[in-house]
Amino acid sequence: TSTAFTARGLRPGVSNLLIVRSFSDTGYAGESSGIEQRVTMEPDTTSPTHPGPPHAASAAPKALSFTWAAATDNDAVAHYKVYMKQPGGHFKLVGSTKASTRKFSKGGLLPGHRYIFAIRALDQSGNISPFSTATTFRTT
Repeated sequence: TSTAFTARGLRPGVSNLLIVRSFSDTGYAGESSGIEQRVTMEPDTTSPTHPGPPHAASAAPKALSFTWAAATDNDAVAHYKVYMKQPGGHFKLVGSTKASTRKFSKGGLLPGHRYIFAIRALDQSGNISPFSTATTFRTT
């Protein structure tokens, strides 16, 4: 038996009614405990931590692959955005991955050139992390 419960998937700013009811081992539903609690979740405004810096997985003449360590969040990281440094010095979004993937491949590159990448994490509420430490890779 357990007296703890975690409600997941509740949307911020929406009132949710929670009612406690017991069930027997055979699936019989008992009476409601009379405990009713109306819960309104506060919006999540906490950004994830920055992901770890990208680490080379493979390099080819026209492509690079890399991985990184996971970011953490008070709820859950939903996905990662991958950025590549542009000639003007700013980072441009070049792709994204699911939170569980943490691996990215970038094709269409020039042989023997250096490219700089950085990662950002996003949570389910759209909060974005700071950039990871940028890493320089070289195609073969």
